[in-house]
Amino acid sequence: MTTKILVVDSDESIVDKISALFNGAGYTCTGAHSGAECVRRIQNTRFDLIIMELELPDMPGTELCRTLKYNGATASTPLMFLSRMGAEMDRVVGLSLGATDYVVKPFSSRELVLRVRAILRRTAQRKTQSVLTNGVITLDPRSHQATLDSETLTLTRIEFRLLASLVGAGGHVLKREQIIELVWGENAHVLDRTVDAHIRTLRKKMGVAKDELETVQGVGYRIRQHRDVHCENTASKNSDVGYTTVNDMF
Repeated sequence: MTTKILVVDSDESIVDKISALFNGAGYTCTGAHSGAECVRRIQNTRFDLIIMELELPDMPGTELCRTLKYNGATASTPLMFLSRMGAEMDRVVGLSLGATDYVVKPFSSRELVLRVRAILRRTAQRKTQSVLTNGVITLDPRSHQATLDSETLTLTRIEFRLLASLVGAGGHVLKREQIIELVWGENAHVLDRTVDAHIRTLRKKMGVAKDELETVQGVGYRIRQHRDVHCENTASKNSDVGYTTVNDMF
């Protein structure tokens, strides 16, 4: 089945350039020129990747991102942001909203193709993963479903990856820099306080089980270890730091 990519940008020349680039590389790439058009297109087509401009004419890209992440059909669809704004804080905002990657205009066609291929490769690997459990927490990367003592948790993509990284650590403490690499990626421009903010939000959503997520003062965070911790299939071990690498699951 052909991989489908949607490009959302008000600049028709950008849409045409990216569409030609990926159609020529063997993908099926179509375009939308506004947030509203994007929303209409996802109602009829399931896309494997959405590449979207942050400065749209009819709505902020951040608003469109939230719409996509709270839509069941696109909640787990990887997003790549395009923007002329390359400041660190802009990148932080984009990634904290759930973007998989952030590319600054003007960009290299070769770099864009390589980044997209990396995202799609990780997405394909994610689909082969099985359920990850520890105590009352169960995570299924294939359906992006998280349950806590059989109750469904409504998590954003970043929150899901954060919780999966901590559960996958098998009771070991993850430093903030390790969390950033696992959740946002090796070259992400993410501040420590962004990690702390997501931890606070995650604890609130965990309710009475919030103490499962422990703070190790001066070090980082961990999930309370239970004997029934289990990660099926392809997650790998990093013997140097003692945690399960789950970045490729997402």
